[in-house]
Amino acid sequence: MKKAEKYIMIIARAGAVFAGFCVVAMMFLVTFDVIGRTVFTNPIKGSYAITQNILMPCSFFTALPMCYLAGILPKIDGPLHNAKETVKKINMFIVMMLEAIMFAVMTYGGYRYAKTGFIDKLGVDMDGKVVRVYPMYIIIPIGFLITLICVFIVNLKKDSDNNTETDN
Repeated sequence: MKKAEKYIMIIARAGAVFAGFCVVAMMFLVTFDVIGRTVFTNPIKGSYAITQNILMPCSFFTALPMCYLAGILPKIDGPLHNAKETVKKINMFIVMMLEAIMFAVMTYGGYRYAKTGFIDKLGVDMDGKVVRVYPMYIIIPIGFLITLICVFIVNLKKDSDNNTETDN
């Protein structure tokens, strides 16, 4: 369990770093496009398509596992703060199952979307040329799958931490 947690943490951090690079690249691309458009009346061709279809998905879906691990995504355990331990455990199990089902469905949907993109060789129009972006679609199910694994690791770690506290 510790090894799996360690590897998932490494992958999540690498995804967050990659997402940071994508956000910085997006920032520079938009800034240079605006400067080129206003000062030189010559915008960067395809900057909107690159930002929307490549950099935004890369920044969001690669950072999603780290967001889950960091606890940024909202939890539904607030109202049960003063509840009995058995109710808390049942609630934790239900929330974990709902999160797991949700991320599993999104992983499957992302996989189907990526598969459709590969089969149809989907692309976007950049200045009159069609640029194939379908390889980027594989990031969607990978991001959701890693987040699904994080759901189990975080909740199993919580459960093992709770068991060690009750044993002492």
